[in-house]
Amino acid sequence: MKDISIVIVSYNAKEYLKICLQSIFQFPPQSDFEVIVVDNNSSEGNVEMLKQEFSSVIVIRNNENVGFARANNQGIKVAQGKYVLLLNPDTKLIENIFSPLSNFMDIRTSVAIAGCRILNDDGTEQGSFFPFPNLLTTFLNAFFLDRIISYQHIDGRNVFNRKPLTQPVKVDWVSGAFMFCKKDSLLNIGLIDERYPLYSEEVDLCYAAYQNGYEVYTFPSVSIIHYGGRSTFQQRTKTTILANLSKLLFIQKHYSNFTQIVFRIIFFLGLFLRLIGALLIPLSNRQELKTIYLESLKIILR
Repeated sequence: MKDISIVIVSYNAKEYLKICLQSIFQFPPQSDFEVIVVDNNSSEGNVEMLKQEFSSVIVIRNNENVGFARANNQGIKVAQGKYVLLLNPDTKLIENIFSPLSNFMDIRTSVAIAGCRILNDDGTEQGSFFPFPNLLTTFLNAFFLDRIISYQHIDGRNVFNRKPLTQPVKVDWVSGAFMFCKKDSLLNIGLIDERYPLYSEEVDLCYAAYQNGYEVYTFPSVSIIHYGGRSTFQQRTKTTILANLSKLLFIQKHYSNFTQIVFRIIFFLGLFLRLIGALLIPLSNRQELKTIYLESLKIILR
């Protein structure tokens, strides 16, 4: 029995995975731990690198890319830790994050999932927690109003123009780049829904946590670096389309028929507006954007 299991799903991005693992062993848990890498049939020699340079890491090698959700579930099922950290391979630990989080969650028994402060590699802050998708957030995003209005749902309250957090606080959902979870809670929740093709898995998992009587917190006093999307950058068109599909799947799963219809209308108008912009504004990636918006509109109409 371990205290902490660190599960990393890897698909290519070998150099970032190497940086991530080096940082874990530079700032390891102070208690008994294990690192599990689930490789989704990478073509960059990830598994060979792990065997040569990180022989203590447990490797699960898939013969195909089974997706982020299913691969994470594979790691969770074999994890022996009381706590399971779901960590993206394009992240880097810069301090001891394990003791503060585990101590906090030992005390707050209702907390199933916790996130931390997430930084870009230049030290600026990324979004690390967000409100659940709803008609308000969809409307703000569709018409670019989220760039003007800073909306969050924090500690059960709607908060606009929020100030930086300094203390742990209850939020709707935290970034899937870093999710510190109680394994028993994950098993009670039912693990990650594998129907999501890409993205929205963490949103759904946090939503399921609340449905099962748990809470989700952000813990802003510890930080990591997240380089962001390195495994999916080369397939940006496909991943963006799948991300839009996942948003629809979440709404279909959790909201009423009326809300689904209104959501589709708002989402359609937002994408259509972006398509018009891509057609009129001379951009270097115009063709890519046209493909993303057209295919996403087709998904909504289906």
